[in-house]
Formats: sequence, structure tokens, C-alpha cells
Amino acid sequence: MISLAHAQIAGRWRGTITQTGSNNVASQYYFELNLKADSTGNAKGTSYSFIRKEGGRYALKVNIDGKFQNNELTFKESGMIEYENTIQKRADFCVKTGVLQLVKENNKTILKGNWTGVEHKTGESCTDGVILLEKILPDSTNDLRMEDEKIIKLKDRTIKRGKSITVRATTLKIEIFDDADEDGDMISLNFNGNWLVKSYKIRNRPKIITVKIDPKSPFNFIATFAHNLGKLPPNTTALIIDDGKRKQKILLKSDTETSDVVYLEYEE
Repeated sequence: MISLAHAQIAGRWRGTITQTGSNNVASQYYFELNLKADSTGNAKGTSYSFIRKEGGRYALKVNIDGKFQNNELTFKESGMIEYENTIQKRADFCVKTGVLQLVKENNKTILKGNWTGVEHKTGESCTDGVILLEKILPDSTNDLRMEDEKIIKLKDRTIKRGKSITVRATTLKIEIFDDADEDGDMISLNFNGNWLVKSYKIRNRPKIITVKIDPKSPFNFIATFAHNLGKLPPNTTALIIDDGKRKQKILLKSDTETSDVVYLEYEE
């Protein structure tokens, strides 16, 4: 039997973390918690911080331990799992502690509160900040599995390593077409967990769709799901991604076991 404490705190939480001061990598980052909890409210999992800035990226994944009681999560980060910082290559990272309150706001389950921390190498105090997270409800169809800023599964298909492109606008025009002979390829197209088209037979004449990306999130992507291989395998989808300043052509190749993906990296 799942306890109330377990049900309230366990799961995936996504939002932002801020940091005061002027010498940090950024003042606000994407932030995520993935938590498991036992019947007494003891919580374990990982935290993940991410930002893309000035052509570089900052990504930090660490273990986390916590206790959830009286609608409060007290947490402490511990061992590092992953750290990359190509924005400030010599910069250290903060090991964070904090207390987050669980509240209901506009039919959403929210964790929010302050954090403090110390630098990983020196133990010196970091400037503090605020965490604001929303609980992400699991997809009832289990269409998508994500980890950090990558997707790893789309329905029963393994996700390829994929490609990444930089876009300079949040509203994008997507052209979907077959750039060779029409051979009967049929696809569904997934954008950030939502199906843009389902069971669509690709033509030489483009199908045009407009999408809006979240500039603060690393989870902007388009992935193909192949329903067949057509007459000339693999299933190949051509996309032209137009951000109003330039057009970029991408070919996504999928089959009945794997799905291809393009990640959309926003840059001002």
C-alpha cells in the first residue's frame, strides 16, 4: 500500500532555481528533482540543474537525500553524478541544502522554498536562492521516457543519439515532407511529449506546422515514430525548421525498433 507521504513527494518535479550575486554562471537555471520515497517520508533521488548560455552549457546532476513531513521536504545534495560547465570552465558548483514547502496552486502541485549551499571543492558559502518546482504527472499512455535533457524511449522504441540545432526564436515553423521519391513512409511526430501528427503519410508537398518552444527548458525536441519502412527503408522524414532568421534542414531516419530525434537549443 502506498503511503500518503510517498504519493505526495515521489516522482518528477520540474521548474527553476535562482541564485543571487553577479559572479555566478547565471541567475536562473532549469532545475529538476527525481525522487523516490518510503512509507515514512524518507526520500532519495537526484537533482539536475541545466542552462545553455553564450554558446556553452552548464549541467549538474547529483544525488539527493531528504525527509518529507508536515508538507515540507528537507533535502541535502551529496555525491556528484555528472558535471559539465563550458560557460565558466574553472567555476565550481554548489552543493545545496534547503527546505521546500508543498502547496497547491491553480490545480498544480508545487514545491517551493529557499536553498543555501557550499562550493564543492572549497567548502566556501555560495550565494543562495529560490527553488520553484511543479510536479509532472506521469503520462498515462507511457509514450515518453526522459532522463536529464534527453529522451531515451518513445513508446516501445529506443531513441537514437539524434542531432542538435540552435534556434533563435521561440516560435518555429516546421515543414514535414519526403525529399526523395514518395515511397509510402508513414510517421507520427512527437514534439516535447505531444503528438503533432499521427499516422501521417509523408508527401513531397510539405505539411506545415507551427510550434512554440520553452526557452528555459532543455527538453525541446522533435522525434519521429515510424509506422512502416516504406518501399525504401529506413523510414526517412525531412524537416525544415524555420525560426524566421534561417531555415535548417534535418533528416530523421527511424525504423520499427528505433526513433530519431532532433533537439532544439534556444539561443538569444
